[in-house]
Amino acid sequence: MSLLMVTSFLAVVEGSHISSVKPNSATKTYYCVYTTVLHSTSGVSLPAELHIYSPFNDMVLPDETIGYVVVKAYIPSTAPEEKILLEASHFFPVPGDPSLEAYEQSIPDCLSPFIVSLGTVPMWTETLSDGITRVFSVAVSDYVRDGMRSSVMQCVFDGAHACWNRTPSPSLNSHVHFFGMLAGVAAGGGISVSLDNIVLNIGVTDPTVSLPSRVTVKKQKLSAFVGR
Repeated sequence: MSLLMVTSFLAVVEGSHISSVKPNSATKTYYCVYTTVLHSTSGVSLPAELHIYSPFNDMVLPDETIGYVVVKAYIPSTAPEEKILLEASHFFPVPGDPSLEAYEQSIPDCLSPFIVSLGTVPMWTETLSDGITRVFSVAVSDYVRDGMRSSVMQCVFDGAHACWNRTPSPSLNSHVHFFGMLAGVAAGGGISVSLDNIVLNIGVTDPTVSLPSRVTVKKQKLSAFVGR
């Protein structure tokens, strides 16, 4: 039970269109491959390779095209020396000409990726030398780029934010679901994630909580106004 997703605006270069054949299959799969970079909030940049599954006649995007992406990720423990591998679920290119200086003006000032993950805590939480910041590792296995790959990330309870002062540390070997921004490179390799939200003890049932009764809701389309 694990998951590792990344969502961000990314610039892509050095695109190529290639094909592959999976073992025990004669069907070709086509995709575009791009070089890109993940920019952390600490200013450290991590090189990555982005795969986008594409039709056989798809065109490669021009260099420096920016897109909003939702991707599955494999983060090697040797990052940033080794490239992070990204497999796109969604890629939405920003319209316009990437060669023009005005191209980036429409991009929101949100340069660092958001990390969403569900994984296992393989070791005890550690308090850093400042006495208030806590860090712990999360191990994740997910199917990325035609195979199961294992990643380990370091999650950070930033003690400067009061919301984390009363949040308990995750238990050893428990499952957690978390959301946060790419903060940089972890001390032992891989990435560090500054937490925005965390759910502890995933899969543990609280016997004191009763399930709500089923409620029938009339289906309707999205609305920007209450009562419509």
